[in-house]
Amino acid sequence: MTLQPALTLLDDQGIQRLHSAATEILDGTGLNVHHPDMRRRLAAAGAKMGEELRVRMPPEMVDRALETAAGNVVLHDRAGRPSMTLSSGRIYFGTGSDLVYTLDAETGQRRPSVLRDVERSARLCDALEELDFLMSFALPGDVTGEDVEPQQYYAMVSNSTKPVIMTSFSGLDVLERQHAMACAVAGSDDAFRRCPNTILYSQFVSPLQHDRLAVERLMFCADHEVPLIYVATIMPGASGPITLAGSLALAVAECLAGLVMHQLQHPGAPFIFGGCVSQLDMRTMLYPYGSPEWRLSDLALAELARHYGLPVFGTASATDSKKVDAQAGAEYASSLLVAAMAGTNLIHDVGYLDSGL
Repeated sequence: MTLQPALTLLDDQGIQRLHSAATEILDGTGLNVHHPDMRRRLAAAGAKMGEELRVRMPPEMVDRALETAAGNVVLHDRAGRPSMTLSSGRIYFGTGSDLVYTLDAETGQRRPSVLRDVERSARLCDALEELDFLMSFALPGDVTGEDVEPQQYYAMVSNSTKPVIMTSFSGLDVLERQHAMACAVAGSDDAFRRCPNTILYSQFVSPLQHDRLAVERLMFCADHEVPLIYVATIMPGASGPITLAGSLALAVAECLAGLVMHQLQHPGAPFIFGGCVSQLDMRTMLYPYGSPEWRLSDLALAELARHYGLPVFGTASATDSKKVDAQAGAEYASSLLVAAMAGTNLIHDVGYLDSGL
C-alpha cells in the first residue's frame, strides 16, 4: 500500500452543501447561453428555457452529465507514449500561458513577450524532469492576427516532446488549424482520439455568460475528443459574490454547466474540472495570484473533483512579486505544497511573476 499525504478543507457535508448551492444556481438563476443550437439541444434534454438567452438546468441534467463523463484522461507525448494519467491522486506540474511580458534572462529587464520566448520556455520545460506538461508561457507580440495560436503550438511541439495545453482566443477556424496540427503530430485524427497529445484550456465570460465562441470551442472539443478544461474565473466582490463560499458555488455551477453542454454534445468525451477564484485587489485592481483565497478555492475544487470522479486543473507556483525574490519563493512554495497535497491533477502557472502579467 502506498501512503499519500493529503490535505482537505471540506467534510462530506461541506461537499454536499457546495454541490447543492451550485445546482441551485443552475436550476434557479440559470445562465445565458449565447449559442442557438446548444440552447435547442439543452431544451430537448430537459432544460427550462427563460427569456432570450436564459437557460435553467435541473439537477438531473447535472447527474446525467456526471454519469457519462470520462473519469480518467490519459495524455500522450509527441511520440505517442502515455505520459500523464489524470486520475485520483496523480499530480503533474507545468507552466502557464500567454504572458504579455517576459523578465529577460540576459538583461534582467521586463519587456514585451515574443515568439522566441515560447520556443525557449518549451526547451527549458523539455529539459526539466520536474515539469510534466507545457503551455505557451508567452503571448508573442511579434505574431499578429490569427497566426498566434498555431505559431505558439508549432513552437512548443518543435522544442519539446511533452504534452501541450493550448489556449484558444481566436475564431473556430483557428482552433481547427491548431487541431489539424495536433492530429498530424499524432499521426491521424483517429490516432489523436486514441492517444491525445494536447488539451484545450478554454474560458468564458463570468458570471453566467457562456459566449458563442466559448460554446463553439466546447462543442468542437467534444466532437473531436480533445480533452477540455472549461473553467470559470471569478473575482469575489467583482464578478462573483463577496464571500469565498459564494464565489466557489458560482464557479462550480459554471463548470458543471459546461460539463452538461459538453456531454450533451458527445457523451463520454474527456472533460477536466476546475476554476480560478481569488479576491480582486481593490487597491491595485489586480487579480492577486499569491493570495491565500486562491489556495483555499483550489483545495475545495480538488475535493469537489474527487467527489465527481473528474480530473481537476489548478494553479500553483505563481506570485505577485515582480522579480524572483523572497516573496516569490514563499508564494511559490506554499502554493505548490497546497496544490500537491490537494491532489490537483494538472498544476499550472509554474514560474509566473507579477500577478500573471
